[in-house]
Amino acid sequence: TQIRRRVRGLLNRISESKVESITGELSLIFQSVSRSVASQIMIEETLASCSRGPRGNKQYAAVFAAFVVGMACLVGMDFGAKFMASFVKCFEDEYHKEDNLSLRNIAFLLSYLCIFEVCSSDLVFDFLVMLSK
Repeated sequence: TQIRRRVRGLLNRISESKVESITGELSLIFQSVSRSVASQIMIEETLASCSRGPRGNKQYAAVFAAFVVGMACLVGMDFGAKFMASFVKCFEDEYHKEDNLSLRNIAFLLSYLCIFEVCSSDLVFDFLVMLSK
């Protein structure tokens, strides 16, 4: 839909220098539609960009983690919680596909989410245990 295209367009332009302004714009979109629809679209597009995006690297993951933290601060911690629930599902899907590049990108994102305290280090250790099997 139109909102999804707008969100995707903004996320495609996100960078270190633009993360604050784009997060602000996306929070306005978030407030203009229902919370559940906005959360779903933004989370799906963020995870798609991180896992399947061609620009997957540490800096890219850090920028997206900063975006998630910013959204959680601007619209509520439930955004971070919903993001983490979707993140786990995405991780599991990519793990079963055995897509190493995608898993690497998601692992970068997870590490920055931990650094920014969106999730606890216990979750990171759980993923490491899962990957070591």
